This record gives sequence, structure tokens and C-alpha cells, in this order.
Amino acid sequence: MFLDEVLQQHLPTDGRPVAALDLCAAPGGKSTLMLSALPEGSTLCSNEPVRQRASVLRENIAKWGYAGCTVANSYPKDIRKTGQRFDVILCDVPCSGEGMFRKDEATIREWNLKNVEKCWQLQRDIVSNAWECLNDGGLLIYSTCTFNTKENEENIRWILEEFDAEVLPVDVKPEWHITGSLLPGFTAPVYRFIPGISRGEGLFMCVLRKGGEKSVPPKGKSLTALEPPCLHVSGPLVELTYSQAMAYLRGEALTLPPDTPRGIVEVTFMGHPLGTVKNIGTRANNLYPKEWRIKTTHIPTDYEAILGHT
Repeated sequence: MFLDEVLQQHLPTDGRPVAALDLCAAPGGKSTLMLSALPEGSTLCSNEPVRQRASVLRENIAKWGYAGCTVANSYPKDIRKTGQRFDVILCDVPCSGEGMFRKDEATIREWNLKNVEKCWQLQRDIVSNAWECLNDGGLLIYSTCTFNTKENEENIRWILEEFDAEVLPVDVKPEWHITGSLLPGFTAPVYRFIPGISRGEGLFMCVLRKGGEKSVPPKGKSLTALEPPCLHVSGPLVELTYSQAMAYLRGEALTLPPDTPRGIVEVTFMGHPLGTVKNIGTRANNLYPKEWRIKTTHIPTDYEAILGHT
């Protein structure tokens, strides 16, 4: 993902840990990428303002493994009021979704000029709150999945006019076929992926660095955190067969090898952690969260590899 290029090029080169915030994070793809890209010891607050979407985010972060990650369900203004400060903030803001037209026909039916007007105003409100949460010298990564300049270049120009901000370039390869600014007279380095020209769905991204004087963060309330259930433990690991793994993900009890220690045990498939069970000897009670369990009965009898593995 292009976000990985941005992080690799603009994070501190000395490897020191950073505090990061993914402000509008659901369903979690960019947060899991950040967890992999941030320096060791870093922390990530993965936030989603919409409660229902935050539940999906919580599930995905838990399945990925969330050491150093907090899942939150707060509006940007409430995060600002906590006084917390971050070195990196990703603002993948809600948008009119023009980049999804090829992927989802519903977005075509829902698109209208009124929604574009609503979106660019909401985006500026989100950025205003995020900017106050950003440390001096910190990175704000602004992105949308839409094409129009109102939600993209015009917002970046507004940020430069309103705040002490500098747009940072990203080294790109010609074969990526990235499109630059589409706003006449605006030449700051911005990056637009257009389906049919670039690989993938629609994306706009710009990287900004904050300047300004040091400020003392105000005291405030804590974030509304959604602690993901623990799917991983430090202790015994038991590798499951494909049929056992499917049974586990359906919520069924398992029978583990006789020499398996009693108590909480982590089960894996092909080396990948799935979750935990409580082994009582004659059986292992399933601790996989009920709301995540597979409900369909249409499950292949044999495992079919989708992604290569080592």
C-alpha cells in the first residue's frame, strides 16, 4: 500500500518509538499496516467514531494482534479534549467515495453534489481537531477515496492557509502511474491513484508536517476505549488440522492431544494464531468470541490455499 511507502520514507530514521493515531480507522486495514510499519515500541490509537463500525474495527485489530494498540470509539473533537498528543496522525476522512464507483455501484447511486459539499466541510472539521492533537514536527497524512478537488487539493490548500504546515514529497516510481494535482495553480506534491491509470481503486493522499511553537496539552477526559478480547496468550501452543480449525471458528469444543497442558491454551493453524481454548483434559472449551463465529454451513471439506505461505 502507498501508506507503507509514506511511513517508510517519513518516519524518524533513528528507529525511536512514536505515538500514532488512525483517526477514522474502520474497518482497520490501514491500522494493521501501521502496526507493521511503525518502529518497535510504538503505540497506535485506532479510532472509529461510529459505534457499529468501531465493533468491526475492534474485531479486526484483535485478530491481527494488538500489542501497543488501543481501539477507541470517540469523535475527533473528544480526542482533542483529552489533551493527548501524537507524532503521526492518519486522517483517512469520510468522503463522497468516487474512487469506489468501479467497485461498488451503490456509491454511484448515492453520489450527489450536496454530499460533496457536506463532505469537504466535515473533512476540515476533522483536520482542525486532528491538528491540535499533533506534536510539533509531527506528520499528518490526509487521504480520501474520492477524486474531486474540493475534498482533496482545495482542502490541502486550506490547511496550508490555516495552519503552520509544510507539504512533504514522497518518492514514487514512474510505473505506479500516479497523478498529481488537478487543481489549476496548485502545485504541491499530492498523489492520486485513478483506476485505469494506476493499479487499485481510487485514492488521494498528501503528507504534511506540522511546525509551530511547543504548547502545553490541556488536561481532559480519557478516550472511550474498546479493549479487544484477548486472542493470544504467552503459553502453550497447539497446532490444529484444517477440520479442527474450522470447528474452532464455528465455536465447537475441541479434543486436544493428551499431553496438552490444562488451562488456557492458544490454538494455531499453519502457524497462525486463531485464539484460545480452556483445556480441561477430556475436552477443550472454546473461548473464541461468539459474535465472530462462522455461522454458514457451506465450508469446503478440504483446505484450499489462497495465499502463499512459508
